[in-house]
Amino acid sequence: PLPVGINRELEVLVMSLFYPNNLLNSFLFNFDRRTWTSPLCSCLEDEQNSLHLLTGCDIVGSDICDKAMTLLKICNGTHSGSEFLCNPFSVLNCSRDPKFIELCVEVVEIEELNLKRKINLKKKNKS
Repeated sequence: PLPVGINRELEVLVMSLFYPNNLLNSFLFNFDRRTWTSPLCSCLEDEQNSLHLLTGCDIVGSDICDKAMTLLKICNGTHSGSEFLCNPFSVLNCSRDPKFIELCVEVVEIEELNLKRKINLKKKNKS
């Protein structure tokens, strides 16, 4: 459940956290390395993917990451973070938790992350 009144741009960014094919640098880099030159997050510590943003990004901060990690463990029925870190659906498993959604909104609102708001996934023709 997304918060009432969330704008469409934020809605798309939040929803993109739940799926492997998304607006984050890791996916875009693997999709087309000529257009997207790096998979790294703005923190330059790891690839920019959902789990990194929600559980380990220095720009996001430990308060949000710790809360997200706790909710990910609960939603995925585990006491160990390593069990869900390899599961591409672990974030999706939390999509019905209102507290988790609120954290996701907080994350995508962080301007320093430089998240893509609009992209064109049309591959260029090889010349």
